[in-house]
Amino acid sequence: MFRLSALSTRQAVQRLAVQARHQSTSSAAAVSSMNAKNMSIAAAGVATVSALAYMSMETVDANMAADGLHAPVYPWDHKKNLATFDHAAIRRGYQVYKEVCAACHSLDRIAWRNLIGVSHTEAEVKTMAEEFEYTDGPND
Repeated sequence: MFRLSALSTRQAVQRLAVQARHQSTSSAAAVSSMNAKNMSIAAAGVATVSALAYMSMETVDANMAADGLHAPVYPWDHKKNLATFDHAAIRRGYQVYKEVCAACHSLDRIAWRNLIGVSHTEAEVKTMAEEFEYTDGPND
């Protein structure tokens, strides 16, 4: 609908421009060119109004389920009732972080207690924590 109205508006404006060029030799050329300008402005207004009407009729639905799209379902092992994380893989991931990523990225916001029982034992975490220096509050 919008394409048709824009096409017909464009054609009407081109016809008016051609008529204005052909009538430029007559004495009423000034009046004719003003009428052509007024008609082109009116045609542009009609095109704008029709475009706004078309856009107001379109509904945008952001609900993917309404379009039949659903989120993919993956068989994650950690979502099962009796399953758990792969502790060896988590330990290797921490080792890679420590050797590679720690040069630029810190784990300042991760507490050492979060590693106990997941990737390291309590004794190992205490040994790792002893390698760092910590400032203790504002008091001396």
